[in-house]
This record gives sequence, structure tokens and C-alpha cells, in this order.
Amino acid sequence: MCYVVAAVGVHDSCHAESRWRRRIVIRDRNRSEDALGWSLPQAVADVACAGRALHDWIASRAGADSGDPPISLHGESFGGGLAVLAAAQTPPTLVRFDRLAIGLPTFGDWPWRLADPSRMALGAGAELLALLRSLEGDAAADTLRLCDAAVHAAQVHAPTLCKLAWRDEVVPAPAAAPVYNALGPDPGSHSRFRAPDGHTAPPPPCARRPALFARRLAAPPDPPPRPTPPLPHV
Repeated sequence: MCYVVAAVGVHDSCHAESRWRRRIVIRDRNRSEDALGWSLPQAVADVACAGRALHDWIASRAGADSGDPPISLHGESFGGGLAVLAAAQTPPTLVRFDRLAIGLPTFGDWPWRLADPSRMALGAGAELLALLRSLEGDAAADTLRLCDAAVHAAQVHAPTLCKLAWRDEVVPAPAAAPVYNALGPDPGSHSRFRAPDGHTAPPPPCARRPALFARRLAAPPDPPPRPTPPLPHV
């Protein structure tokens, strides 16, 4: 059995702009307390703490000799970006995530998205674009780069199932694909699930794709490969 932590992003359009405005600007990028004061790193920390709490809760009921329980992370869109950032930055001494399942991960390749406003037309991207236009200087854009899921994905060591879409106006495909492409260190342990549409309902010929992805989520992960014993010296 594998226990799952779900990373969920809650959209609050009434207060989103004021929340981003308060928390996105770094006054001094050389001070870690300023960089980590933004609400997004705090949300990543919440995911890591949820994984640790689940680990300790299971371990307290299973006994000391049962070993570490397998913990997985699942998130889609906003939650997918959070899951990647949390898996990359959570030290294994705190909690080890054995598997990731992410769909349409956001927070990827901010420089590409910022280069063309049409790439940030909907969702959290639209809110951030409106905020960036109201601020002076490059501090806010630099803060976004600190929380770029495509940058941190190289530190994700757990096998990952990732859903990507050919068409998506909320999380454009060229921003989500770099997150999957950057996963490391073993590309063979990651798998990609392709869907025709992202944040919109699929056309009738592809209506089964969401159900197929849900079935993949429910399936147990493949067991890790056993290391091949070294050949004897002649």
C-alpha cells in the first residue's frame, strides 16, 4: 500500500491580487527570510510538512520495526507545481517521497511565459501578469524564477507519472513540458501521459482519457529495479 499526499491549489480570485502583491516582492534577495517570505515557498513547506505528518502518523501505528511507509505526492495544475517543488526541496531526512503523480504542472519556465503576455492569459498566470505590470523593477520576476518548477525538477529523484496536454490555455504545453523533461536523475523511471486538452473538457473521441489517467493514479507503482550484481573478476 502506498499513502498519498494530495497537493491542492485553492483559487481565491477575490483576494489573490492583494495576496500576491504583499508576498511576491523580495526586499533583499541575499536574505533568505525575505526570499522565503513569499506565500509560494510557504505553500511548498506545507506540502512537505503534510508528508512528514502522514509519515509519522503511519509509523506510530505500524511500529518501529515496520520501516518507512511509502509516501506519494499527487497534484494537478497548481498542485502539480507544488508537488514538484516540494519533492525537490524536501530533504530525505524529513520525509522521502517514493512516487509523484502530477498533471499539467504549472510554475514552469517563467521566462518563456513572461516573454509573451498571451502565454499568461488565464489562471494564476493572468493574476501574476497583472501584478508584475503594476510593480517597478525586476525583483518580482526574479522571485518567480526562484520558484520555477522546471529549475527544481532536476532534484526530483522519485519515479514520476506526469500528465501533459497538447492544448492548454491555462498552463501552455511549452511551459509544462520542461518540468517533465527536467525530472532527474533517471529518465527511465518517469512516464508521460498525454491528453489532447488540459483545463478544458476533452472532445468526445478523447473523453476516456481523464478516466484512464485516474486509473493510472490508482495503480500501484512499479517496484524499483533490483541492482545487477557485479561480474566476478577473472
